[in-house]
Amino acid sequence: MKTTYLTLTIGPVVETLLTARRTREMWAASYLFSYIIRETISTACDANVELDGTAPILLGNVLLPVLQTDATNEYTYGAGLYPDRIFLKATDPANDAKRLNAAVDKVLETIGEKAKRTYSFKYKQGVAEKTGSQSVSEAEFKKYLHDYLRINILQNELEDGENIVAAITPYLDASEQYARLLPSEKPDSRNPLMLFFDNANASFLKADGFKENKNRGFESLMEIATKGLERLDAERYKAVVGLEDDEEQFIAQAKSEFSAEFRAYHKYVAIVHADGDNVGKVVAKVAKDPTQLKEFSQRLRDFALEATRKVHEYGGSPVYAGGDDMLFIAPVACGGQTIFSLLKEIDESFMEILVEFAKEVKAHEELDDSGNQVPNETLLPSLSHGVSISFYKYPLFEARNASFGQMEAIKHDGEKNGIGVKFLKHSGHAINFVLHKHRKDTYLAFLKLLEAHQPDDSDFLNSFTYKLENQRVLLSAAASNKGMLSDFFQNNFNEVWDQYKPFFQGLIPFIEALYKDSTAVEKEFRDNDPKHQNWTQLLYATLRFIHFLKSKDNDDDQ
Repeated sequence: MKTTYLTLTIGPVVETLLTARRTREMWAASYLFSYIIRETISTACDANVELDGTAPILLGNVLLPVLQTDATNEYTYGAGLYPDRIFLKATDPANDAKRLNAAVDKVLETIGEKAKRTYSFKYKQGVAEKTGSQSVSEAEFKKYLHDYLRINILQNELEDGENIVAAITPYLDASEQYARLLPSEKPDSRNPLMLFFDNANASFLKADGFKENKNRGFESLMEIATKGLERLDAERYKAVVGLEDDEEQFIAQAKSEFSAEFRAYHKYVAIVHADGDNVGKVVAKVAKDPTQLKEFSQRLRDFALEATRKVHEYGGSPVYAGGDDMLFIAPVACGGQTIFSLLKEIDESFMEILVEFAKEVKAHEELDDSGNQVPNETLLPSLSHGVSISFYKYPLFEARNASFGQMEAIKHDGEKNGIGVKFLKHSGHAINFVLHKHRKDTYLAFLKLLEAHQPDDSDFLNSFTYKLENQRVLLSAAASNKGMLSDFFQNNFNEVWDQYKPFFQGLIPFIEALYKDSTAVEKEFRDNDPKHQNWTQLLYATLRFIHFLKSKDNDDDQ
């Protein structure tokens, strides 16, 4: 037998995100797409909504994504949870296709009306432009929205048991290649959609995304970077609230209020992309069965809800968490934790929710030489992360691209399941390093070292790292002989050994694990190639990061 499936794709997602100059614009651009997908499903399946005389689509027939109907579980700290595609099984193809198209039109019409009520379409442009205000009519905005968005609905008939996702995805990918032609814009203006995003924190999107925190919308870079100070003393932090559009004044006031606590990292933010590895193997296993595919969709949503909660609790701001990929902005450090602590917690949720499901459906099994199905742990899903840590004045789109580039490099280096980091200093100096999470001894020793008690003396950390770099040969020799590292540090740093003994005792296991993994891998170091990272590169990058965490505001570029 054959079954008819309808699919919808919306864009241009990436191109829209790349236009963002501020965090609120990036969030609004992402959230709008998620909002349209959610409202389209809800509208098409609502029996109380009349759409061109069509019957409602059965909610149970929507395979991807799962629509959350329990309002108590809907709050996502502003994150958009709906990916850019809908997969549904059509009971009545002609009716369902007509209703899906009508639902899209109604949702876009409603968006125009809500935006009109929110703004009356009078926008103040960004400080950099200084061209006064613009007025955009409701009709102009609606027309631009229809012209700009690339929404395609496809119909495919598949044999029962055929891989639904694999069979249809190529058609969706092809449909996304056709770009819309938009009228050219005046040099002194921004298009209506970008103006809408600029005012996102006064829009209906904010009310929808931040249901339990309507007093504040998506936070600015400086608000995110200094989240630890707010949690340290909310009363003192009130002095900087409202200054986020004047970053220099914000920093000056924050340093005045928190003179003893302010650190260099309070002027930096981490932008993180995360994407699942080997998830396609799970999809291939379940996509032949609509019931299993829907269950997998629910697991993806469960993970997104849990991950966004953890980002929020750490102090970050989730942008989206659609399916197995995420984008969020977070403090470099907050409440005694670092960004790497957060990534570990997200990985744990991924393991509990998605990896366990993969095991349940045996997605990691393969044929052995005898033709038997046997489990292969390397085929289980994992998460790859790309992290950019950048100064607050660094262009947002470049920091975002750096994060995405680090993630892509990890996913295509043959090992996956890693964290690629690009640390962009205010001086222009960049530090790149890679953490391969499957090399557990090194990864866990790295996390333990960051969490351990470290010297507060940034001058010591700077001079220590510099001196250690000049002793690479001796250090390698000591690392190659078990038990000699303690003697190495006592002999070469005898004047501070007793003072910083806990630090050295935490550093030694990290170096031992690094050297052991390096020897086992036996890969030659090549610059800018994450597959060939020399063990000392990660060591010195780690020490520089620890130094950065301890640095006062005036010595972070040493």
